[in-house]
Amino acid sequence: MNQTIIPIIISLVITSCASNSQVSVQSFEKALADKNTILLDVRSPQEFEEGHLHNAINLDVLSSDFTSKVDALNTQNTVMVYCRSVKRSATAASILQSKGFKVIDLAGGITAWTSAGKSIVQ
Repeated sequence: MNQTIIPIIISLVITSCASNSQVSVQSFEKALADKNTILLDVRSPQEFEEGHLHNAINLDVLSSDFTSKVDALNTQNTVMVYCRSVKRSATAASILQSKGFKVIDLAGGITAWTSAGKSIVQ
């Protein structure tokens, strides 16, 4: 019996600990072509004004109203998130996933995006 239960428990633990989907700049750019995505810049408004991806919506993950603003989004849409590097977008992705969203997180954030020569709105 233990031989059957242990693999099941391990499988459940691995599945429940699944992280958000961090993708490369190239994969993120391809996913942006999908019209059913919502692009969120989860940095501060000041950082957003300094430069952001085209069509991004600024929802600061550290603001007190982040969760209520997320609640207004359609869970049928895939949400693409980025920050400066990865920490805040990982936090946002975790919140979004807990609310039923499919999330794509830009590995390396806007820093990786600009380092790859991709354009931003300034």
